[in-house]
Amino acid sequence: MSTLDVRLYVVTDPALTPEDRLVEMCVAAVEGGATVVQLRNKQAGDDELLRQALRLRTALREYGVTLVVNDRLDVARQAGAGVHVGVSDATPARARDALGAQAVVGWSVESPEHLASDQTAACSYVAASPVWSTPTKADTAHPLGPPGVAALRQATGLPLVGIGGINTPERAAEVIAAGADGVAVVSGVFGVGDPRAAAASLRAAVDETLRARAGAQTPAAG
Repeated sequence: MSTLDVRLYVVTDPALTPEDRLVEMCVAAVEGGATVVQLRNKQAGDDELLRQALRLRTALREYGVTLVVNDRLDVARQAGAGVHVGVSDATPARARDALGAQAVVGWSVESPEHLASDQTAACSYVAASPVWSTPTKADTAHPLGPPGVAALRQATGLPLVGIGGINTPERAAEVIAAGADGVAVVSGVFGVGDPRAAAASLRAAVDETLRARAGAQTPAAG
């Protein structure tokens, strides 16, 4: 499997990405620099969610970005998409069994203890959740903050995404500086008037901080 690019991971929300604009807004975010799109709609039935996933897969195919579905294994399998699960959803191992060896399987984790389990073997990436409190998801653990992201970075070599309250380029940069490989954003892209411009600004902050981090880790020539 090729290396998964998680630098800017956008997550849909039916309150911010209504169905009649879902594809348009996601494409705009991708054109601005998003590398992963997660379809999350807890209110939709499986049939409705599958229709949305298929439309998104078709629209996003030419861009080469990864599409994942939040939680619904059957929808993800039928849509040919990846899946993202939380600590109270189906396990990553079950998701891997359902979707196959080549599928993208993501897992939200809340502490380094979660990473000590054998479930990480089934994961393509993990998400530090939440970094800060967020109005788009109420049922979260206590915010990790950048120090929590750094602790998770020390506990895993998997691609690491920060999610929760990352709604500005400054916060995105802070999460990357703490050790994340990318940031997941909901309102910071879809809750503004121009998803393309918002994504571009966030992606620039991520890329700049990744370059600075790589430079700091490179030994000076003697």
